[in-house]
Amino acid sequence: MTEVTTIQLFSLELPWAFNGTMDLEIVVKNRSLYGREDGFLRVDLYPRVRPMVHERHFGFWDIPLKIVHTERMSARLDLDKGTLKLRDGSQKDAWRTVQGLRIPFSEQGNVIIHFSHWDTGKGEPRMTEIRSYSILLAEESENKCLDSPLKQIHIPVTDTCNLTCSMCPRNNERYPAGASHMAEGVFEALLKEVPNVSCVMIMALGEPLLYPHTVDVVRRCRERLPVAGEVGITTNATLLNETMARDLIEAGLGFLYASVDGAAKATYERYRVGAGFAEICANIRRFTKLAREYTSACRTMMNFVMMDGNVDEIPAFVRLAAALGVENVTLSYEHGHHSDELNTFGEERLGSLLAEAAQIGADIGVNVGTPPVSRSPVERCFCTERVLTSPDGGVYPCPMLQPGYNPDGMVLRFGNVLERPLREIWESEPYQSFRREVLSGQFPKACANCGFKAFLTP
Repeated sequence: MTEVTTIQLFSLELPWAFNGTMDLEIVVKNRSLYGREDGFLRVDLYPRVRPMVHERHFGFWDIPLKIVHTERMSARLDLDKGTLKLRDGSQKDAWRTVQGLRIPFSEQGNVIIHFSHWDTGKGEPRMTEIRSYSILLAEESENKCLDSPLKQIHIPVTDTCNLTCSMCPRNNERYPAGASHMAEGVFEALLKEVPNVSCVMIMALGEPLLYPHTVDVVRRCRERLPVAGEVGITTNATLLNETMARDLIEAGLGFLYASVDGAAKATYERYRVGAGFAEICANIRRFTKLAREYTSACRTMMNFVMMDGNVDEIPAFVRLAAALGVENVTLSYEHGHHSDELNTFGEERLGSLLAEAAQIGADIGVNVGTPPVSRSPVERCFCTERVLTSPDGGVYPCPMLQPGYNPDGMVLRFGNVLERPLREIWESEPYQSFRREVLSGQFPKACANCGFKAFLTP
């Protein structure tokens, strides 16, 4: 099946899965771009896991606007040869190879394609607009054979928290009673698989910095990961004092994700009950400053959960991030809703806010990750190359199938790392069958009412 997504200036028509060679259609509806000497269209490919790290870039190819003269162009991308070829409309079966740069890297799994317009009329090339797509690189492109490798492990150091956020699944009736730190033996069991993945996320439904050994977890994961791998952490930033910040950076932290659901004190403190807005802003600002002083590769990101009472602060949130030295922000829907309930703000209203936020980000140097404002015509899920674990060692395929998240109370657990190795659980027939169904778009019953497969960010 070919998925079609169109925007005003340009778009791509792509298959969902490919095995390294892909036929695609380049659509340029804006005739003002035809034949221009001052720009190009760029096709970039990244693995979904850690898509911002250059060393893991598949490559990019530039299409000069001066050769664009029609609304549609057929193209063929061959990752093995490192070529992007355009069919020459003036000659039957003739192809033209466009300029590109292939980074020698090949890894199956979910891939992000960025398709962007660049203006070269004022000196240095400047990106003016971008469209992102998600596809799957697999050995076989037939639905019944689809699978993806394990690339990311979520390590749940604790389910305890120092806040009582109104939107947190911990505070609904479906969440199991009680909370605890990671059970003895769970980390050691997970650590055995760390050398085989690209990314480790230290997160759960608690605040990781409450766990007394979090810095050691970061250090030991960093020591075991491949050179190009990285370890990250999510935090509410309330405990991110100077000592903790220095310890995390020195331990080799690759990225820090701070949850900040408001751009103003009153809004933030209404949702993040128990936290102080001024305090967390100071903590994040100090962390970004220290990361620069250490010349650390550690990135800082902030996430904003969109809700009725804060959605109008989205543009101000981007400005806040810049003021705190944060270079990346993401805007996400609230967990625990069905597919048709995620965007409760209206497409026009939310679309306008997201467009304004993206423009502000482009102007002040903040990367803004925005979700779709409407349901995708084809539902997909990208949880198929990561595992989530609970403090007791349980293994789950995604957040929405962990206890507490699912609006229907659905829970799907494939085993426990204290009973079987994680790799054995990952390769078990029930787990493989689940991934094949998800990747084929024939979602299992457990995924029936998940809201995120229809509103996923590319």
